[in-house]
Amino acid sequence: MKFSISDDVLRDMFKLGSFVVPENELVFFALRGAQPIEFGGSDFRNAHELLMTPIDYRHMRCTVGQWQTGTGKLAVFVGSSVPHVTAVAAQLSDNGNGVNRLASGFFGKVPGMPDHRYFKGNHGSDRHLAFRNESKLPVWRTSDDTDYEGDDRLEFEVVYDNLHCSRQINETASYYSSYGCVVVAGKEGDSGATAITTELGPWKKFLNNAYRLDQFHFALAVFEENEALRTAELGYAKRAPTVRFGSRGLLAERLQTGLLAKGYNIGSATPDGLFGGHTAKALRQFQLDVFGKNGTDLIGGPATAEALGIAWPKSGAELDAALQPSPGGIPDGNGDPIISNGTEDEPAMPATSLSPDPNLKIALDTGYKPLAGWLVRKQPGASRWDVLYDASTSPVFLGRFFEYSGYPEGKTRGLARTTGDQPRIAYDPAAWTEFGKWPELIYPTGWAESNACFTVINAWDRAAMTFGFIQLAAHTGDDFLPFFRRLFVDLHSEAKQWFPELDVVNGKLCFVKGAAYRSLENKVPPADGGYSASYYHGDLMGFFNPDRYHTNLKPDPEELHAAARWLIWTMTSTAMRAMQVGGSIDNVKSSLMRLHQKMLATPAVRAKYPNGVDGMKCDLLSVAVAAPHLSESHLPMVLNALLKPDPIEAIRLSGYGPGDRAQNVHDGMKRRPILKNLVYDMGSQQPV
Repeated sequence: MKFSISDDVLRDMFKLGSFVVPENELVFFALRGAQPIEFGGSDFRNAHELLMTPIDYRHMRCTVGQWQTGTGKLAVFVGSSVPHVTAVAAQLSDNGNGVNRLASGFFGKVPGMPDHRYFKGNHGSDRHLAFRNESKLPVWRTSDDTDYEGDDRLEFEVVYDNLHCSRQINETASYYSSYGCVVVAGKEGDSGATAITTELGPWKKFLNNAYRLDQFHFALAVFEENEALRTAELGYAKRAPTVRFGSRGLLAERLQTGLLAKGYNIGSATPDGLFGGHTAKALRQFQLDVFGKNGTDLIGGPATAEALGIAWPKSGAELDAALQPSPGGIPDGNGDPIISNGTEDEPAMPATSLSPDPNLKIALDTGYKPLAGWLVRKQPGASRWDVLYDASTSPVFLGRFFEYSGYPEGKTRGLARTTGDQPRIAYDPAAWTEFGKWPELIYPTGWAESNACFTVINAWDRAAMTFGFIQLAAHTGDDFLPFFRRLFVDLHSEAKQWFPELDVVNGKLCFVKGAAYRSLENKVPPADGGYSASYYHGDLMGFFNPDRYHTNLKPDPEELHAAARWLIWTMTSTAMRAMQVGGSIDNVKSSLMRLHQKMLATPAVRAKYPNGVDGMKCDLLSVAVAAPHLSESHLPMVLNALLKPDPIEAIRLSGYGPGDRAQNVHDGMKRRPILKNLVYDMGSQQPV
């Protein structure tokens, strides 16, 4: 049976699935059990004809498409979104490990959820050009037979399910290469390539469409058999809506409410309207208990709603009526308001009473006590402060008042806690092996920032507040904001204990008071009237430190209490320190990608380093990436140094940055001799 797929059909499918459409982007989609009539890979057009062909785990029986949401045009390619049966059979003896079936859902950047998008990179042992995914994904594993059924194991893990070529150009052949990744018909190109090389077939066209764009991340939506056909035939108004992994909004909240009422664990005590890994596991268990293994699909719809005893729209028309926002609500794109509520992968909950207030006064509550006996106090006869709480046997030194004269606009002043102050928690890469060898690669940057010390705090410079071993700073949105958002997503209960004034609302870090909130993610000048730049986040800076100049020659109470909370949280929570390490790696990884792109875009550098940072020794890479981490303005210096006979020495002698920065980075590199034995592998995005 044939049917037509178009922009209208895809938008209907997204809305019926409570998925967020990434506007003005190239979006990937996979339709199981449907093949394009045009086998060789199409051009972008308004619509394409597809043929229903049930999946059999032997032939490529899926359409893998690309959707220009800005123009509404689509390109379609034959491929598969399930593993080949030979791969499934081969792993049965290993409990099904190493092969899986990806659950259907939306793997994108959803407000309030971790980023599940795919990105440009190399795949697998042959490291051919592809699209990588390093986020947690919901996957089925089978260990009893080659069928995937509801009583098989459901996991929510980082499985590196990428999107790559099938290594088979003949679409009618009974073999393709997939252990669970989404694949497109075609042959792979050269190993370790950063641009299209010797690829063949539809895969080459698929790659070219995406790699020629500046866009780096790509959302993927995966749909089960017949869903596209039913939407095309019935239309939005008549087809019943569903929710699954990646859904967001009212129906996801209703499903969670029903599961909680039946005693199933969704990862939090209250519904949050975000369908993540915990909700998937809860739904799987409920469906298995009620419908049996053949009725378990991880998709919540009318039958599941009836079994849960919850109201459910019978059609898109009824869904539209249900999505009318209530007074005072904050629409989230699906009609319901959202505020974070915090589980590992499902961080937000609906809150109809919250409303934005641009005039809400932002202020840290200096009277709040995160621990029993909490007291921030000035030491007698000195400009030094400490913090007391019941669980501590003695006061913990918080910092001293410091004055800095190095800025042309005048002196800045504030609290300083240095690497030599006790108690001290050192950053040791050997303690964080769960991040692979990345902790080694970022060590020189951490050494230059803080002598690799978690308990360094600086509230005396332009940034208003920096802390941690890599000195995350409040003035920029590039490192601090993503990290703090993640704290409120992955460690919500801890984050609310230490900073109850903050939360994530509609995907942004906000100041919340009562029923009102105000975003802290605005690029505005600080309220103290001092130095500012176009990227400064003045509202966020003011929350932690209202005045960077302190003409009264003492710290603000806000900065003292913010610093005390941050210090003791760091000292008492291994999980929070792990978040610092992960956030710092993400931050340096962004600098590494900018360096990589600049290297390939500079002919002389590319001639010497044809693969960019791929394959570069990590002693050199660690000092090279530390410079753009401080500022992109240092990239020309690094590119010039890379052309020298001794690039490491050239970077050291450049003297870039304040306070002997170049020498300090070099010293940090020397402290980790392991870096000489590591190279950076672009395929795995890891030092190896």
